[in-house]
Amino acid sequence: MATETGGSPIKQVDYIGYYEDYDYNGDGIYLDWQYLFRRGQITRHIGSASSAPWSVVWDTSWVPDQAAPMKFKARIIDENGICYITPVVEGVTLQRPGKRTKSVKLCKPYDVPTRWQTRAGQTHTSKLQVDIDPSDPRVKEARLLIATWSGDHAEEIGLNGRMLINKIGFSHDYSLDEIPLPLHYLQPGENTVYTKSTTKEHGIEVMWPGPAVKIRMEAE
Repeated sequence: MATETGGSPIKQVDYIGYYEDYDYNGDGIYLDWQYLFRRGQITRHIGSASSAPWSVVWDTSWVPDQAAPMKFKARIIDENGICYITPVVEGVTLQRPGKRTKSVKLCKPYDVPTRWQTRAGQTHTSKLQVDIDPSDPRVKEARLLIATWSGDHAEEIGLNGRMLINKIGFSHDYSLDEIPLPLHYLQPGENTVYTKSTTKEHGIEVMWPGPAVKIRMEAE
C-alpha cells in the first residue's frame, strides 16, 4: 500500500507493466515497459489512482497472450511533484478467468515503408500475418491499431482491398487509434493494410511501428 513519501502527501500512483503489446511509443520494441506520454500526461499504462487505497483494476481484455512472465512497477508522485519508482515485482503471469477472453493475438506489421506519407494520389501498404482462421467461431472481435500524424488527410484506410474508414485522427497532429475491424476483412495468412489520399496538402503519415491487428478469442 502507498504511504506518504518523505512527509509529503501522495498525489497520484501510476502502475506500469513490462510485457509484450503493440509498440505504443514507437521505439520498435514490443516487449517493453508499456506507457506513453502525451502532452505531459502518462497514457497507455495499466492505470492511475488519485486517492487511497491507491489501487486500480487492469482491463486485460485486449492485452496480448504472453510468452513469458510479466513485471510491474509503480510511479508515485507526491504533492510537491517529486516522483518515486518502486522496486519491480517480477514473475507475474497473465490469467484469463471465465469465458469473456481466452486469447488475444497480436499480428505485428512488416514490410512497412520507411517513409509513409500518403498524398497526391499515392497508395502505401504494409503487411501482417494472421495465423488463425478468422471464421473460427471462437474469434469474436478484431481491431486495427494505427498511429498517425495528420490522419484526417487520408481518404481511404483499409485492409485487403476493403475500405475500413476514410480518415482518422487530426489535422497536423498525432493520433493513436484502435479501429473496430470486421472479421470478414481478415484472411488466414498474409494481409495487406493500405492508405490512399489525393490531397495536395500534407497527407496522412503512418508512424512506427506501422498498422497492427489484435484478434480476441473466447472459449467455445
